[in-house]
Amino acid sequence: MNLLLVGRLNSWKGQSVLLEAVSLLPAILRARVRVRLVGGVFAAQTHFSQQLESAISELNLSDQVDLIPFTRDPTEHYLWADLVVVPSTKPEPFGLVAIEGMAAGRPVIASNHGGLVEIVVDGETGTLMRPGSAEALCAAIAHYGDDPSRMLREGGAGRKRFAAQFEQKLYKEGIVAVIAEQCLAPSP
Repeated sequence: MNLLLVGRLNSWKGQSVLLEAVSLLPAILRARVRVRLVGGVFAAQTHFSQQLESAISELNLSDQVDLIPFTRDPTEHYLWADLVVVPSTKPEPFGLVAIEGMAAGRPVIASNHGGLVEIVVDGETGTLMRPGSAEALCAAIAHYGDDPSRMLREGGAGRKRFAAQFEQKLYKEGIVAVIAEQCLAPSP
């Protein structure tokens, strides 16, 4: 099972939560899991990548986890993934990675706060989990491992939700409609 986390390497995107969650998986499932952490650090913040490298080693995940530098087009990684994980410990204002995962037809496991709760429909397009909880993330991953058809079902539902609500053209039209409505509304 391939897990993908795309995001800046920093203190709140949740890479360490994902690593701990994978380490908590039952051995038989953990042996089938591969993880890609795609992203980079701001120039002076190399300590974040060093911390992740140390955690990978300490948790004995070196054979399962790949740290991949930032890429402008992460399409190949979304296509590789079975699940997209967005375990942010602080609220995401929007949640672009969740939308990109759904556009690729992948279910999304995301923290239950911020903009992510308006994107991921729990049990339909993915799973919302308790923010910062490696145990909750571990349980969510295990549920997909126990029911691979769920990945296909929720990935397909996510792709439909993306097309209906987040496709760029529709999204822009929606923003224009809200602004027009506000501009045309009578003043109090």
